[in-house]
Amino acid sequence: MMYFIIALLCVVSVEANSVNRTKRQSCPEHDIVIYNNCPFTVWAAVHSPIQPSTNNGFRLNTKQKQQIRVPCRWEAARIWARTNCNADGRNCETGDCNAMKCVGAG
Repeated sequence: MMYFIIALLCVVSVEANSVNRTKRQSCPEHDIVIYNNCPFTVWAAVHSPIQPSTNNGFRLNTKQKQQIRVPCRWEAARIWARTNCNADGRNCETGDCNAMKCVGAG
């Protein structure tokens, strides 16, 4: 069990930046960058009541990153890594939701 906890801790490095396109925009979108710092491939999942405007499930190879843009009123989400999945992001050993894009309770 401890092995999986350590493995998942190495996965998610998150960087968030505000994207304010105009000075009048009082509620800017935000960019979140998810990095895979693990020495193995992971399949990232993002779940929120208000989904980000981009892909919410994707594969990340070692040292690869993916940026997602979220709307200004995006207040909460879960971001987690799934490991040892099939090529299509299903049947993962950890964090499985049986789909590339996770929906429902997450």
